[in-house]
Amino acid sequence: MLVLGRACGLATAESRLVTVGTRDVLLVKRFDRERTDAGYLRARMVSGLTLLRADDSQTARDRWSYGKRSFCAGRSGLTAAFV
Repeated sequence: MLVLGRACGLATAESRLVTVGTRDVLLVKRFDRERTDAGYLRARMVSGLTLLRADDSQTARDRWSYGKRSFCAGRSGLTAAFV
C-alpha cells in the first residue's frame, strides 16, 4: 500500500522490504517522531477512524470506507497524505 500510495502522488512514510532469515519484513520509518538534541519530539495527529468516530472492526467497515475518509478529510481541510 505504501508503494501504491507513492505511485499515486501521496506522501507516505519511508519504507523498505528486507529479508530476515527466510521471512520478508517491512521496515517503516516513523513519521510521528523527530529527533532533537533533547530527545524526540512527537507530532500530533488524529487517525481517520477517530475523525469518523468508527471502530477498526469488520462490523464498522461500512462507516470508514476510503471514500468516506477522503470526504471527511476534505471537509476538515486535511491533505490527502493524511488519508
